[in-house]
This record gives sequence, C-alpha cells and structure tokens, in this order.
Amino acid sequence: MSQKEVYELLSVKKLNLEEVINKYGEIERYEIDPNIVSKEKFTRDTGKRVKQGEVFLPFVMKSITNKTLDSDKLKGQYILLQFQLSINEPNLIEKPFLEFEKILSEHKNIQGIFISQSTKKESKDKIGNKSYHFEIVPNGRNFDKRYIIIDYPTMILIDKDGTLISYYTTYDMGKLKTDLKNLQ
Repeated sequence: MSQKEVYELLSVKKLNLEEVINKYGEIERYEIDPNIVSKEKFTRDTGKRVKQGEVFLPFVMKSITNKTLDSDKLKGQYILLQFQLSINEPNLIEKPFLEFEKILSEHKNIQGIFISQSTKKESKDKIGNKSYHFEIVPNGRNFDKRYIIIDYPTMILIDKDGTLISYYTTYDMGKLKTDLKNLQ
C-alpha cells in the first residue's frame, strides 16, 4: 500500500493507526485495523493493557545517569514504575515526585523507575545533584504508549516473577499502599 493510500484511509475512513512500540521504547511499526473506526488517528485502548497476573511487557530503558534498566535483568525484584508527563510540571517535586521517593525509601526491596516525557537535559536541570531511591528515565513518551498510560501520574507494580500486580492512578494510592504492605 502506498503512503498516499494509507493517508487516504486514515483521513477519509477515520481508521485507527496503532503504533507498535518495542521494549526499547522505539516505534517498530504501525498497524491499521480496518474494523476500528475512530475520530482520532491514534488511540489508547486500555482493554489491550496487560492484565493483573499476566507477564508484563519487557522494557529496556536508559536513566539520566546512563544506567540500563532491563526488566529481564530486574526479575527477582519488585518494580514500581511511575509515569509522569513532565519533570517540569508545577509542584512536581512537592507532590508525586516526593511521594514516589517516600514510598521507595520505605520499601527498599523495590526497584523504582520514574518515567517522564522530559528530555535528559530538562531532567538533569530539574534534579541537579540530588539523589533519590529510584532511577529517572527521560524521553519516555513511547513507553507511555507501549503500556497504554492515559492518566498522569500512573504507577505500575510488577511482581518479582515479571507479572503485573496492578496499575494505580492518583485515586488508587490506598490500594497501592495495601499492595505494598502485602509484598513478601
């Protein structure tokens, strides 16, 4: 199919174009389902998320300190991911960032990863020389897409065996605290 034909299908028939993101956060390919019509070219269908108890999609991320965070190599540890739009959001350091830090300082058996769409430079400028109990991953937009994140902040808790424990938004903090207490 030519590029022109693809754009015609997308604009005239309002077909859904889905980006397939690989474990490195890179767009691997685009898929079109002719049976799904949408007002938007891109959608995030939460029904396609990994379900509780299923193996979580693998990832390989780079932190602002150039540390490689490979989910396969992190097996045997709990992992808590936090997705945030930007590290420069107003009050970020005062609220979700510090809450994430508090959680991870109290639960040293968890590998925390803070993922934002900010650049590496923006992240380093905001953080400065401060040290935290988690890794900070910049340029995370495609990981947001891979894991179908629709609300910010969103946290994802992954079990030691690589299976999903749960997703959490701001409104689910009580559930997150309960789940963290139940970790072995």
